[in-house]
Formats: sequence, structure tokens, C-alpha cells
Amino acid sequence: MATTPAAINDAKGRPRDQAVASWVPDATAILSDLSLDDRDAALLPWLLHTEGLTVLIAAQADQALRPEWRPSHRDGRVLLFGLPWEPLAPILNQVASPLYVSSANRTGTPSAVTADDARAQLPSETFVLDGDRLRDRGRTHGSTTMVALHHGGVEVVRNGIHDAAFDSAQKWGEDLLVRAPHRT
Repeated sequence: MATTPAAINDAKGRPRDQAVASWVPDATAILSDLSLDDRDAALLPWLLHTEGLTVLIAAQADQALRPEWRPSHRDGRVLLFGLPWEPLAPILNQVASPLYVSSANRTGTPSAVTADDARAQLPSETFVLDGDRLRDRGRTHGSTTMVALHHGGVEVVRNGIHDAAFDSAQKWGEDLLVRAPHRT
């Protein structure tokens, strides 16, 4: 997590202008800025805040893109992440600028699961907040699954921890949508 996309991209060893996800603490507050039908508007907060996915959403075609989302804009869509983690709330609530996120590993290397994994991969000047003792050991940790949301359906754009236990991304997507709230 960083206040500039360039800081993330420098640490990950990739081009400074590569798209990174915008951290969204409350998806319900941004729904009017996105091109969503009713199904997608109902799914987005759940996908971000409960499931912890990284989600690509089409921005409104008829209004300007929020300036803080420009670094997250990719192929006409905005890349969003919003899993809240209560132990970090006191720190995150003090940050006035937009925050950007990406997995804590160098591009092209295995996902960093622990703070020590991240420190081993990232440049020494990268600040790594060690929350390992607060980790829920019952959950799988690693890079999130990235999905594109469109008309109540999800398309896996990048595999990750969420779909890893399934035979296929399609089966995981079907399971995800069966569990989703507000299904019609």
C-alpha cells in the first residue's frame, strides 16, 4: 500500500506508470462513479469488502474519471481493492490522500505471504508493516484473484488465492455467484 502508484511500481520492479489498484474503503460511496447495472452494484461491495477480491469495473463513460483513479485505469476499466483489515484501521484512517495497493512481491516472483517473504523480495528501503502475528492462520494468504464484473457475472482476469482450490476458474466463479448476496 502506498500514497503513489510509482512507489509501488518501483518496489515491484516494473514500469512506474503501470496500473495499480485503488484502495476503496467503502464501495457503496463510489457506486455512482461506476458503470454498473443493479446486479453489479449489489455485488461490488461484497466482492471487495467480504470476499477480498481485486475487481475491474467499467468507469462511467459520460463523466470524468476521478483523478485518484487514473493510476488504476486500464483498458477502460478501473482496478479496485477494498478488503478492510481492522488492525490497520487506525493507520489508514489518518491518511488523507488516496491509497494504492498491489501484492507484496516483485513482479514475476511467487506471492509473498509473510512480512519476511516481502522483505526478501522488495528493495531494502521499502517499509514493510509486519502484521504476521495478527494473521488468521485458518485462511489462505497470497495474491488475490482478480475479476472483471459485468452484468452480474465475473470473469477471472488473474488467478489467485480465492480460486486456487478449484479445478477451474469457471467452477470457482460459479461457486462465488451461488454464495453471493442479492442474487436474482
